[in-house]
Amino acid sequence: MRRWHGLILLALAALILGATAGSKMKDWGEDHMRVDGVRLEHSRLVELEGAPGGEFELEVGLGDIEVRGVSGDRARLRLKIPEAEPNDITVKLEDGRLRLASASDNPGAIGDAWLELPAGCALELTTGYGDIDIIGMKGGRRIIAETGLGEVTLEDVGGIHEIEVSTGKGDIRVGPLAAIELAALKTGMGDIQVRDAEVEELEVGTGMGGIDFLDCRFGLVSGGTGLGKVRFKHTEYERSDVGSGWGGVQGD
Repeated sequence: MRRWHGLILLALAALILGATAGSKMKDWGEDHMRVDGVRLEHSRLVELEGAPGGEFELEVGLGDIEVRGVSGDRARLRLKIPEAEPNDITVKLEDGRLRLASASDNPGAIGDAWLELPAGCALELTTGYGDIDIIGMKGGRRIIAETGLGEVTLEDVGGIHEIEVSTGKGDIRVGPLAAIELAALKTGMGDIQVRDAEVEELEVGTGMGGIDFLDCRFGLVSGGTGLGKVRFKHTEYERSDVGSGWGGVQGD
């Protein structure tokens, strides 16, 4: 399990991250994104297909990421591309990553992303500001989903060795989850809801927010909340080390 980064301040720090052509340093004006002082005043939708292989990695500076697992080995991607000039940026899928190139040597970026990926792909998804939704991914080695500011949702996910979810500020909702070996869910400020989940080893943590377990089965569940309630309902576990600094732990 990777080390968790400091999350309460991550919301601000993560805004400099993103996939760009030419640079990763970003700032946003009132109306348009800027990269290295260049105003990306145009945007368009780009669609492409390809075979990502066994893994897919994506960094988005500002935007939502939606993923649906599909059968087969082909990926279908729909991306919002901010750019300095119309039709300036080209996007290719190579070795499980998106590569951007500019005809004018200006920077570009990836905004919102709607992805249909082979269900068994390993995922590593990052957005500085935006929600991440993952549905129907099954049988992969890992799922890593990180946002600086936004909500993260995992639904109908199973057969994964390792899951890591983090947000600086936002709720985390996961389930149904089946046959997960290791999972870690962490938010600096927000609620965590785990439902209909089978996890061998689960770590949860929120600085400020509630944690709810509903219809779950765990080997070990650990972690807790600094300020908020922890509730177990119709949940079984072999060992629990979950606490609350202020709010208490309730269970049936």
